[in-house]
Amino acid sequence: GVDLDRDRVRPRVCDRMRLLVSLIASAAVVIGSPFVGEIRAAIRAAFPAAFTSLLGAGLAALVGLAVAAIVWRVRERRLLRIGLIAASLVVGVAYALAVRTGEGEVDAVERFHFLEYALIAWLFYRVWRPRGDLSALVLPACATVIVGVADEWVQWFLPSRVGELHDV
Repeated sequence: GVDLDRDRVRPRVCDRMRLLVSLIASAAVVIGSPFVGEIRAAIRAAFPAAFTSLLGAGLAALVGLAVAAIVWRVRERRLLRIGLIAASLVVGVAYALAVRTGEGEVDAVERFHFLEYALIAWLFYRVWRPRGDLSALVLPACATVIVGVADEWVQWFLPSRVGELHDV
């Protein structure tokens, strides 16, 4: 039979929409892979001296906006959750410092990858969060790794890109 109880139907529709958004964003990362090199080259050509600074400032602005939005929305267990956000920022910065190459452009692109996949992981987390168990963390991590592998696999076939396990 058809369940017409709105409280039970609405979460299913919402979960499906979140999954659809996650899949579309993931497909955009993989399908957009051939064009990222072109976009990066165009920005570098337009702003040769400021490319690295512009990319870094853009990434910092995105992180700042995301953190502000998250902190603004946190209502329950506020201190704990904001503390976890701060800890994740510390881990992210430590990771960026640990894997840096010393080449500004390469490091900026690596940081972009880090944020790109963080967004994908967050989108998938929203899909499985209602489970309330460990799978709410494991499944988004697995989905994000699959997207990363697919993205890097596609890049193996592109003359202007390089697929690397490191980027996964």
